[in-house]
Amino acid sequence: MNQFADRYSNAIDNFDLEKFGGFAENLAIKTQRQLFFVERKQSIVIEDTIYFSMLNMKAKTYRLEFIGQGFGQGLTGYLEDSYYNTHIPRPLQNECLKRFLFI
Repeated sequence: MNQFADRYSNAIDNFDLEKFGGFAENLAIKTQRQLFFVERKQSIVIEDTIYFSMLNMKAKTYRLEFIGQGFGQGLTGYLEDSYYNTHIPRPLQNECLKRFLFI
């Protein structure tokens, strides 16, 4: 989960919750070579990028849900899939689902 507000810092601090790995499927936010379950940062700007780490995935379909709240009208994010080399626009004002198939 990412949260954005002016009261948060872009530096890693006590408002961020580190994710510890395991042997099962693992989805985390990746920042400065560290994995997080929750990351809180200053208000989002156009240059911001959220990196995800996906480890130990099984051969099945997964669903990733994006819920945008408090973003201005017309603001669009992009989901980039480096495996399939796709660049998909996603509006940030409402809920978006993306299904991933791992083979």
